[in-house]
Amino acid sequence: MIALAENTTNAQERNYLLSEYLVETGQATIPISGKPKLAFASMEDKVVTYMPMDTLFRIMAVSLNASKSMDEDMVVGVHLTDADKNDESSDYALYVRKGIVEVQPETPEDAEFTITTSLLVWKNLVLGKLDPQKAVSDGNVKITGADPKEFYEFLALFY
Repeated sequence: MIALAENTTNAQERNYLLSEYLVETGQATIPISGKPKLAFASMEDKVVTYMPMDTLFRIMAVSLNASKSMDEDMVVGVHLTDADKNDESSDYALYVRKGIVEVQPETPEDAEFTITTSLLVWKNLVLGKLDPQKAVSDGNVKITGADPKEFYEFLALFY
């Protein structure tokens, strides 16, 4: 199912396959509330640790609420302090515009703000396993160029 999900260009099909994989492997149950984000939040920590960034960004793509983000046109930078240790890029640009998100492995020059955190904290934030406000208050996430409120509003586009 993961191989099928990685090779599809249809966001709904990919989300369905990834969700079914989690249910079939016992890593998630189908939430009664109908919120697919809960399936990702219940992933085992060891799965999150080894999850490639490409997979995480695909999850972001299917988690973006198109109606909430239809009027958005923004660029957010993400700097991962320990990504080099895991052979991942340490800087990403997240372009959210007109209901889609595009991710590029680069340092954006025109970012509205930059999120600085560790690789594992970022994964847990995206998957809904970590509360953004707690991550900021605990010092696990630093926001430069904006107030943390803008960071919370940005993440709320994906729930």
